[in-house]
Amino acid sequence: MTHYNFEAYTINPNQFNVFYRLRQVDFDGTEDLSPVRLVRFDQEVTNTSWVKLYPNPTQDNVQVQVSVGDEFTRHQLTVTDQMGRTLVQSTFDGARTTVPMADYSTGIYFITVDGQSIKVIKR
Repeated sequence: MTHYNFEAYTINPNQFNVFYRLRQVDFDGTEDLSPVRLVRFDQEVTNTSWVKLYPNPTQDNVQVQVSVGDEFTRHQLTVTDQMGRTLVQSTFDGARTTVPMADYSTGIYFITVDGQSIKVIKR
């Protein structure tokens, strides 16, 4: 059995009952849906930070913006490809940075900032 962890950063902080289901898509294109599950939160869900990437899809550069950061805040940034290979591992200070992607092949990449990973499509 394989265990997965999932973090949702879009949960309404005032919503104590959240319903979800998973869709599994196999390599042959067939898909299955899990049963609907209920997750109950006993207290308010707080998410004090967020990461925005734009434009997505991109052809050249991706702008990274984080909600928590001043000029003294250092953030960890990683770019990986679909195979999980690390292409870039760096840090940046402040609330914004630019990730150059013009030299990357067309495909799907993942930009992770401080543990929050977002899929980016390179055209």
